[in-house]
Amino acid sequence: MVGASSKRSSSGPVPSEASSCSPKVAPRSPKLNGHVERAHGVHAEDFYDLYDGDLDLASINRALHRWERVDNTVRLHRSLDKRTPAEYLHLRHPWAAPKAPLVSYVLNP
Repeated sequence: MVGASSKRSSSGPVPSEASSCSPKVAPRSPKLNGHVERAHGVHAEDFYDLYDGDLDLASINRALHRWERVDNTVRLHRSLDKRTPAEYLHLRHPWAAPKAPLVSYVLNP
């Protein structure tokens, strides 16, 4: 377009080059993507900083899967009114909740 400004606004998400429909949020943007940034922080503090197992990808993935199961079905979350994410999902959105057992205490399968 002739005469159109080539400056891009610095506020708000930047459109993705792959798809102009889905915005691309810059890393470490808690004001734009707070839930994801918080989840990354919890993973870092509660799993990666404490993990002392083998460093091959398969071992880390197995341990992370076990930790996520505990985090979602055993650990209480203040932001969910001291419920687990599984309990909250069953209570608030039962149509979206999986039909599997609500709590899994299997920590070392």
